[in-house]
Amino acid sequence: MTKHKMMVRARPKKDETVPAIHGRVMTTFDALDDDFWSFSWDSPPFANEPGTQPAEIISLTRHLPKSVKGEISYANRKHLEDRGMYDDYFVCSFNPEKVDCESLVSTFFPACISALSAYVGEIFDEEFIHVDGIEARRVNFREGVYRVQPVNFFDKELCRRAFSRTPAQIVKLLRGEVESVKRFNNGVMIILSSSIMPMEEADKLATRVKKLLMS
Repeated sequence: MTKHKMMVRARPKKDETVPAIHGRVMTTFDALDDDFWSFSWDSPPFANEPGTQPAEIISLTRHLPKSVKGEISYANRKHLEDRGMYDDYFVCSFNPEKVDCESLVSTFFPACISALSAYVGEIFDEEFIHVDGIEARRVNFREGVYRVQPVNFFDKELCRRAFSRTPAQIVKLLRGEVESVKRFNNGVMIILSSSIMPMEEADKLATRVKKLLMS
């Protein structure tokens, strides 16, 4: 089975240092009460300011459950242009047959969004990266949404920029059209399916929901 990916992205704040945000994220991860999505460490990895580097990148693979690879990246606070390339992000890749996908969607994904104060989060089949190609890479993450994934979070500002709608309007629009849609963390959580779908089925459902959001 194709590997899947979880991506959570946040807009850095000039007045929040990298060690401060990293400390909050590690505290959240350390407190996770989940049989599968828990972290293994004697003490959490430390993060420094990037200095002259564009970002501080920390591998979390050895702390994550077996078969999951992940890293967290904190952008240099000297670069605060309103573009996705300057985001903080947490990303992990995994084989969906070897992880607890139910608790990923219900527990770990929301915890990551809250910890990073994220504006967007997605869980998806990595094959869609190749399917969508260069057109998707041209989209500024902070301005638009190229594909609605099986699991999504969009904050209030991204809802406005991408769909000209509020989170409450999106909840009303999609109620009954998807598995779950609800307000969450000053945004909206949209779950097309919490179980793994064949790519063709996922693509058709994503296309239909995207048309509703853009209507």
